[in-house]
Parts: sequence; structure tokens; C-alpha cells
Amino acid sequence: MVHAYITALPARTGEADAMWTGGRPSPVPDDANLRSLEGLNSLRIESGEPTALDKNTPPQAVEVPVKLTARMSGGNRHYTGWYRLRPRVDGSGWEITSASLQPTLD
Repeated sequence: MVHAYITALPARTGEADAMWTGGRPSPVPDDANLRSLEGLNSLRIESGEPTALDKNTPPQAVEVPVKLTARMSGGNRHYTGWYRLRPRVDGSGWEITSASLQPTLD
């Protein structure tokens, strides 16, 4: 789910927005720097194992760590952070509840 979301950015923001709780991210999403990339040639996504944020079985909230490399026409940019997800109310999959994605130095 996280891979599908990140892959949709920044070109297909409507599709990506629909993956958030309520069908849209917060007014200033914590991954805004990723959403505003211009001149993107390719994107490498590395996600870690989801961590349960509660004691339910199965968990009702997870945090997925991510590392991204954006290959840009002017060089590479690197980001690290996480996305938090919960199951959709209708049971049709997961939705993003929050995110934290920050640029990192090489």
C-alpha cells in the first residue's frame, strides 16, 4: 500500500490522496516535500517491516518505515521516515493516517 501511494506521487496526486483517511491528506501533509518533486526520473522505495502500534491481533494500526531515493535531473535526493496505516472501515484494505518523511544527506 505504501509503495502504491509513493509511486503515485507526485504525478497522480488524486489517486494518492484517496489512500489517506477521509480521501485526502492533512492540509500540509508531512510528506509535502515528496509531493512537490519536479524533474523526477525514478524513485527507489525501501520499506521495512511494519510495526504494530497496538496489541490487537491483527493490529489495527501499523507504522511502516521507509527510505527513498529520488533520482532527479539535477542529482539524487534521499528521504527517510514512516507512514502509519489502519484498516479501512469497510475492510477494503489499508489507509494512511499520518506520515513523517524528511530529507537526509548523502
